[in-house]
Amino acid sequence: TQSTWGGDFLLARASGVAAGLGVPEVCRRVALVVEALTKGELIQMQTAAGDLDKLFRVYLAKTYYKTAALMAEICACSAVLGGYDEATRRLAFELGSSIGMAFQLYDDLLDFTSTSDALGKPVLNDITTGVLTAPVLLSALDASRPKDVLEMVQRKMSGEGDLQKCMALIENGTSLQRTRLAVLLYTNRALDILEALPAKHGDPRGTPSKNARALARLLEIIMTRKSG
Repeated sequence: TQSTWGGDFLLARASGVAAGLGVPEVCRRVALVVEALTKGELIQMQTAAGDLDKLFRVYLAKTYYKTAALMAEICACSAVLGGYDEATRRLAFELGSSIGMAFQLYDDLLDFTSTSDALGKPVLNDITTGVLTAPVLLSALDASRPKDVLEMVQRKMSGEGDLQKCMALIENGTSLQRTRLAVLLYTNRALDILEALPAKHGDPRGTPSKNARALARLLEIIMTRKSG
């Protein structure tokens, strides 16, 4: 698709820019992003099988590799280029990872709570293309026959009444609320890390920073958006 090719192009450009910086660790981290994205695609291609706990772990791994790893490595690269110590680089990595997980979980939530006009794509796109996301997996936990929910998604809602049955389970259950809770948990972790990061070199960790406050505000905007 165009978006895939566009992403490949941007990664190629990023690799060129990283190489031009002459910082081996930055080059290594950009390479890790490419590796993670490939892992994420391979995980998503796996046939949905196994118990719900396993499926949810696979979903979280896929989400990390396809979204959170990119943000984690970008934040870590910023700390590397800023000359910060290893402990700060690890915090920056975890900050990006938490933001990435929250972002994707919220994006999965929007597939059920937003509109096609706001998203710029059809709503319910994930379940009608056979993609298992947090709201679907959590709704299966609410169902008396979890396997039925998974089978409806696997056959891409092609059976008579599949979409209506699945949506009824999601809307009448607690999966959307629990997905929002997961978003909040990752968001709060990111905010905690922002508070722990030093404002500048020589400052003790936890020193208030205008940049940290700006990032916290940006995070709030991202996690309350209506579009993808």
